[in-house]
Amino acid sequence: MHVFPSSKSRFTTILLWALALLLPMPLVFTVGEADLQTEIFVGFIFFGFSGLILWMLYGTNYRIIDNLLYFSNGPIKGKIKITSIKRVEYDKKIIKTSFYRPALDSDGLTIYYDKYEDIFVSPQDKEGFIAALKTVNPEIEVK
Repeated sequence: MHVFPSSKSRFTTILLWALALLLPMPLVFTVGEADLQTEIFVGFIFFGFSGLILWMLYGTNYRIIDNLLYFSNGPIKGKIKITSIKRVEYDKKIIKTSFYRPALDSDGLTIYYDKYEDIFVSPQDKEGFIAALKTVNPEIEVK
């Protein structure tokens, strides 16, 4: 099993931390305006979303187990058969054409698999990630 954590751009890290810290701020201004049950309920929601954001920030990784590539971005998880991967391309563009992007950086890899599917990932060790994929499927074309 190989585990590859996602690289994180400075912008993404600052943005997600700012969201996680600022999201509960309305609670500070509304303390005492509603009954205690409402404040507790709203607090759980705000802190729950903050926890979700931090889970995405620190829980984004890619694992290669046997012939499967598992990816997770917080609660969002999925898997791809490595034998179905046709091509891997280096991608540094800010605007991505991939609909599915479990990544925290704009500098990463676009993986094309099956007939028309693609996914954008951003492992820290791109060369090691590609090498691990190619040990399972040496037919993968790298651009």
